[in-house]
Amino acid sequence: MSRSRIDLMARFEALLEVAPEDRDAWLAAECGADENLRRSLEELISADAAAEVIFERGGDGPTSPKGATIADVPAPPSALGRYQVRRRLARGGFGEVFEAWDPDLKRAVAIKTCSAAEASLRRRFAREAEIASGLDHPGIIRVFDVGEEAGVPFLVQELLDGEDLGAILQSAPRGLEIAEVEGLLHQLAEALAYAHRRGVVHRDIKPGNLFRLPDGQLKVLDFGIARQQSTASDLTREGATLGTLAYMAPEQVRGEVVDRRADLFAFGAVGWELLTGRRAFVAESEAGTLYRVLEVALPPLRELRPDGPPALAGWLERCLEKDPAARPESFDELLAGWDRGRPPRRRRGLAIAVAALLGLAAWATLVFWPEAEVVPHGPSGRLEIRAVPWAEVRSLVDGVGRPVEIAGGRSTPLVLSLPPGRYRAVLHHPEAGEGACSVVVPVSGTGRCETAFPALGVAEFLESLR
Repeated sequence: MSRSRIDLMARFEALLEVAPEDRDAWLAAECGADENLRRSLEELISADAAAEVIFERGGDGPTSPKGATIADVPAPPSALGRYQVRRRLARGGFGEVFEAWDPDLKRAVAIKTCSAAEASLRRRFAREAEIASGLDHPGIIRVFDVGEEAGVPFLVQELLDGEDLGAILQSAPRGLEIAEVEGLLHQLAEALAYAHRRGVVHRDIKPGNLFRLPDGQLKVLDFGIARQQSTASDLTREGATLGTLAYMAPEQVRGEVVDRRADLFAFGAVGWELLTGRRAFVAESEAGTLYRVLEVALPPLRELRPDGPPALAGWLERCLEKDPAARPESFDELLAGWDRGRPPRRRRGLAIAVAALLGLAAWATLVFWPEAEVVPHGPSGRLEIRAVPWAEVRSLVDGVGRPVEIAGGRSTPLVLSLPPGRYRAVLHHPEAGEGACSVVVPVSGTGRCETAFPALGVAEFLESLR
């Protein structure tokens, strides 16, 4: 970490302790004629406030910014555009979140507003709407609409029920169960692989931006500081950083241009925390956290979680390499390598169909299935098997190769209640032949096994998933 960077972060820490109304005077005295220093500090303050909005929730009543009283909070609007506002879900210094009703489509939605006056924060809000609305994946929150009411922009997205991983980790000081960690991380890797294939880097992956639904489905939230890999963004000027410090890649901390490998680093940090119950990089101050991100090597993960799968630990440690070149090149590479080191989990989506067209259909049948433990008792999970229409499940085995009885019909889509663990299904289609998929069924959640058939082309495969 350079001396200039350490000095900047030390000043930033001092500025955080200054009351908001006194910060202009403090900046004038501290920065003098150094406009670059002042601009960097102002951008750090804006990013910190936008990324770390703090809410105090009291019972079933409205939420308010920290330090505010309920009497200070204005009543929510009755409507935003065509949407009928039902109640306020959260309120912060830069906007609010409401539950609302869409009378045209007859569904409940969540509406985020941006009341910030700063142009940079409004651009960030607009960027979130633009990027998220172009992504259509079950692991990414859906944006339905954007609008403006009385000069306040808003975006409309799906209303989620569940809790974020940050809240879940608060009740798991020693980390989550291995099966649950594997299920969550596979979903996250697949969602980010999808986003990266469409040129989108999230840049703020952290537990608070990952939401688990009651059925175990994971959703990636908050694309506010995401950027297209192929275009430059004016949301981060030279020297400024956006993101949450403990999950930021070293190159992101240094204010350099980042690519998808920054998301891989954050993925590793999240995985570390899910397994151990503690952050990979933590210190008493933000400057200390930055120093750890940039300079401090982590202990082997297997020492902290001996029961963790070696392949999982190895891939997480590789994601946390300081040098971007030492990390996996992509989430597709990570998933393929992880699959080779544990019961295989076929990569889904267009990549499978393209591999088939390139003459790699045999890859689908060369499956290495090492011995793995299946949890024999405890809460049941669900296995959902999807494939092209008229496919039939020929066989289903657990992690040690034992057949699993399937009661009733075998046609897809098929939903089964099973103990948490690893499973592999072999399917048959009258025209496309055989296909296979592997999946982890999480504790009290859903494992989704989507099968492509090598004989199908790209167009047919994409059509089968619609």
